[in-house]
Amino acid sequence: MTQPSRYLVLVSLAFLPHSSAAGSRLLASSGICPAFLTTRTPWAAKTSIAEALFSRGYEAGDRESVTVARLGPPSGRRAETVNSLQSAAVDSIIRLRYPGLEVTFDKTTDGGKELLGAVTLTSRRCEVYPGLSVGASAITLRRVFGAPTVQSVVADSTIMQYEAVKGPVYSYLNFTVVRDTIRVIQWQFGID
Repeated sequence: MTQPSRYLVLVSLAFLPHSSAAGSRLLASSGICPAFLTTRTPWAAKTSIAEALFSRGYEAGDRESVTVARLGPPSGRRAETVNSLQSAAVDSIIRLRYPGLEVTFDKTTDGGKELLGAVTLTSRRCEVYPGLSVGASAITLRRVFGAPTVQSVVADSTIMQYEAVKGPVYSYLNFTVVRDTIRVIQWQFGID
């Protein structure tokens, strides 16, 4: 059984909008809300809410080119080089930034794999489940999902992590809460 991916739960804190002038303009806008995150399609009776919401995140696309085709050109693109945890290969983490949304990919030089790593939502416009959106109360989150799988506190933020898909590679829904208000919703896809 593989442990959670190398993307730390705390990674969602890094996705809050920058304080630059451009970042301030993005904050002032309401952000985008891709239909795939909010579409009210029915799911199988035995599917948990976490699994159902998590499956929507995959609609961002399994490759950078697919995401850009679905959402249009990003307002920003950042590539970071990292050493692979599994081999001597060098990997890249690609972050596509849209107003209120960031999509992250893990690209490997070893075999040319490209994997969806995370979808991070900071836009208040997206109600991903009735009553559940950025800006909603943590009480609503607990009512919908119950107790988190893991909960941690970093500075003034509480990260509530819910297991969405069980192994061989675990995947999670992460919620960053500040003063009882959801600030970030993140779909964290397991990478083996």
